[in-house]
Amino acid sequence: MYGTLKRIIWAVLLLGGMTSTGLAEETPPIFYPMPAIAVQHETKNCGYDTVMISSQLEYDDQAKTERISAYMPKIMASVYAELKKHLNKEKSVSDPVIKQIVLSAVNGIVGQGTINDVLIMNVVHG
Repeated sequence: MYGTLKRIIWAVLLLGGMTSTGLAEETPPIFYPMPAIAVQHETKNCGYDTVMISSQLEYDDQAKTERISAYMPKIMASVYAELKKHLNKEKSVSDPVIKQIVLSAVNGIVGQGTINDVLIMNVVHG
């Protein structure tokens, strides 16, 4: 009984990754590292803080790379302006806010649905 169950489990695992034409073909995502961005803003105590952010864009079609590269200066300018505005108002920033700002900038400049996700790699306050 145990041997039969073991064979069934192996068969399910092996066939789970199969399609009618053979192995399932999954296109791996493409990651585009954005240049790091530093934004200086006033703190609640009348001082200054610098936030340095590094992130990557995730998308699924290599053909989008050229378009993203061409618009990167404009994307970075938009991200900087929105982060500066947010930090001057809120005095702090979280990963979800950064992600939304970058996603909004890319979709607004390059086109809706161009990227699938934004990965926040590092946020440093200094």
